[in-house]
Amino acid sequence: MNAAAVAATALDANTTTVEWPSEKKNLSTVLEDALAEAVVAVVGKGRSKKITKFEAIITQLVNKSASGDPKATQQLLPLLREIEGRGGPGSTDPAAITEADRQIIQRIQAEFCGENE
Repeated sequence: MNAAAVAATALDANTTTVEWPSEKKNLSTVLEDALAEAVVAVVGKGRSKKITKFEAIITQLVNKSASGDPKATQQLLPLLREIEGRGGPGSTDPAAITEADRQIIQRIQAEFCGENE
């Protein structure tokens, strides 16, 4: 219901006050609602598919990482560690990537770009 409809239904014939809904959403709720919204994505050979914005974001991140984008890979690795249960405190911080992680990223990028070490 939009604001005009709320105002119209809240008006009492005997008064001129308007009562707005008291529902207030916090940042977490607004973010969850936004990420749950559906969008149409083009997948495969031009086929359309309805997915959530959250799924679209994760798919784009994974695709960018797979194509050799180091920033996307840097964001993805901590998420993978967290999912796998190997991550410790602060592991979702992109700055927490270790030298071993950087070497793995470089090898993956070299393979994708066709470079030899």
